[in-house]
Amino acid sequence: MKKIVLISLLLFYISANAKYLEGTIKFNDGHEEKGLVKSFLEEKWFPFSLSNSLEKNLNLDDKYMFFKLSEDSEIRKISIDEIKEVTIINKKGWKTVFKVLFLREVNKNGTISDVGRKVYLPLLKEGKINIYGFRYSETEWTNKGANTTRDEIFYYQNPKENYAINYGNMDEAMMSMVFGGNMRQKIVDRMGNPLKDLFKDCSQVVSKIDSSLFSMIDEEKEYVEEDKRMRKEFKKLPKEERNNLLTIHAYDFYFIEKLIKEYESCN
Repeated sequence: MKKIVLISLLLFYISANAKYLEGTIKFNDGHEEKGLVKSFLEEKWFPFSLSNSLEKNLNLDDKYMFFKLSEDSEIRKISIDEIKEVTIINKKGWKTVFKVLFLREVNKNGTISDVGRKVYLPLLKEGKINIYGFRYSETEWTNKGANTTRDEIFYYQNPKENYAINYGNMDEAMMSMVFGGNMRQKIVDRMGNPLKDLFKDCSQVVSKIDSSLFSMIDEEKEYVEEDKRMRKEFKKLPKEERNNLLTIHAYDFYFIEKLIKEYESCN
């Protein structure tokens, strides 16, 4: 049996043959239209191999959205370049706001790529730093059966910029550093440079990033103990809270949470 992969966005639990959903499109020119939308939310099947881009695999870079004012209205094809954001309402009444942003990757040295591509990102928290994220699943079928994994991913945007960064795409980059010289500095650069870009208009936060990361490396035992404490505390939370993406972010990325809180009070 050939390997088949199903990768899906766990926001609405939509079937592969999803119909139009209620939604509101906010256009770049400022006007809004409420109706029925269909686009990037359908599950996708991939034989053999996937793209290296999770967003592409989830169709979040879809170039067009189909829209109609009502069930019997004419279907319009709307380009992602026309859209500022779209609010989707599923059958249970849950709302999710997807912002159209340029997504910039983080290079191996932690610098932000100059090249960006437009994607739809689900907004989790709006503020001085916007947090985006979602939960997704990946199921592989082989001769040995099916194996399903679930994970979360988060993105950050300084609203003064028109792009978000995928801070979490560091596993491959970090692994490539194992055999490089000055490993300690490389890790700090890879983890710290994206945060310096995110908080670049607040010198008091930027000035603490490197020293905080060096402390995490040099005091690894204390950091590991803190991580264990946070995970233990997380497991005691009610199931509903443990399933909340912002709660997951607060416990898994508490270092970034602290920087965001300090940035919010930056003069």
